[in-house]
Amino acid sequence: VSPVVYLAWQCKGKCGMRVFGRVSLQWKIFLLVGLGMAVLVSVYGLLGTNAVRESTNDALANRLVLAQVAASRLDLVLEYSLGQMQRATLPSSLDPIAGSADPGAVATFLHSVQRALPLTVNYIVLVDKQGLIVGAGPSGTLARGNPAPAQDKVQEALTSGKPQVTSLLYKDGDVGLVYLLAPLINGQGQVSWLLQAAIDPVNSNLGEFVKPLGLGQTGYAEVVDGNGIVLASHSPLGLLRKEDHGDRFATLIAEGRTTTGTCHSC
Repeated sequence: VSPVVYLAWQCKGKCGMRVFGRVSLQWKIFLLVGLGMAVLVSVYGLLGTNAVRESTNDALANRLVLAQVAASRLDLVLEYSLGQMQRATLPSSLDPIAGSADPGAVATFLHSVQRALPLTVNYIVLVDKQGLIVGAGPSGTLARGNPAPAQDKVQEALTSGKPQVTSLLYKDGDVGLVYLLAPLINGQGQVSWLLQAAIDPVNSNLGEFVKPLGLGQTGYAEVVDGNGIVLASHSPLGLLRKEDHGDRFATLIAEGRTTTGTCHSC
């Protein structure tokens, strides 16, 4: 048996101790210090990672609360606007059965409704049960007797009797508009008329309701519709664009859920 093989056979697991025993004291100290440093770095790294994770979670939780406050505020504004439209007092000259409506009375009525809304609207329209325009304000905005814009949504509101806010809709290639639809219920509990208010997100005050959010120097807030289109934003990327996570936002809107997450492209 060769000396090398013999030495290996004699060690039987104690070679490491024998080799370490032959190392000089200086190298022993160096190895022990290095091992200790490695352990300390690992421990501090783990603690640092946990601290960063907790800090991120706390920041996301705070941002979620701010977003919920802004969303609740905007919901209240929209509900109030729809309520003001539904509670509007119709002129006595409006006769839904005879289909008669005095243009002057309609114009005055629409002007009073528009002034009561906290939202900036492009125009407001009175629609009959057939979905046709009875009057529009400001005067001359839309022709009387024509079908109201977003006709499918108008018919849906007339049939259900429930108010609604649409997503961004386009009409004949014009600017995109969001519509507030408020059916007017008569004393018999039936829909007699419908008020339709059109909001242009680019020129509206929607952004004012999320502006007070304190999100730091790089944070920003956005209002997104059911199709993932940005209606209001403090981002330099602008409005009326499809959000990167638009489909995800649309799902959250449909389910009425809140969530937090990190941005992979920021």
